[in-house]
Amino acid sequence: MSTSSSNQTYQWTLNGTDISGATNDTLIIGTNQNGVYDCYATGNDGCKVYAGSVTINLGINPLSSQPIVVYPNPVQTKLFIQTQAELVRVRVIDVTGKEIAVNRDENSINVAHLSDGYYQLLIETTKGNYQTKFIKNK
Repeated sequence: MSTSSSNQTYQWTLNGTDISGATNDTLIIGTNQNGVYDCYATGNDGCKVYAGSVTINLGINPLSSQPIVVYPNPVQTKLFIQTQAELVRVRVIDVTGKEIAVNRDENSINVAHLSDGYYQLLIETTKGNYQTKFIKNK
């Protein structure tokens, strides 16, 4: 994260508390520290200006104790999704971030029309969400 102003002194905060040593105009978050980040700059006259807070949630929330299995990977024509939860929605995203339309049966999707390459699979179930990658090849 970064901020800019004509002020001389910066101080980053996490959940309203100053972060020790975080006094540059840029803050690199190197650990999974969730919370509300803000930065204030102090001018030569002692006046403080706050940049505006940003809430950061790092990491991955587990789906649940219900496993999801996606196979085969790499895949040629049909990708199977095995889960005890009910599938709500399945999305395929290509390497450019574009969602690709796929036909879905109850527990599989047809990927025969996809170009060879890497894809993200976003699965929404009644018990939560799951994300994985798969490779399509001939």
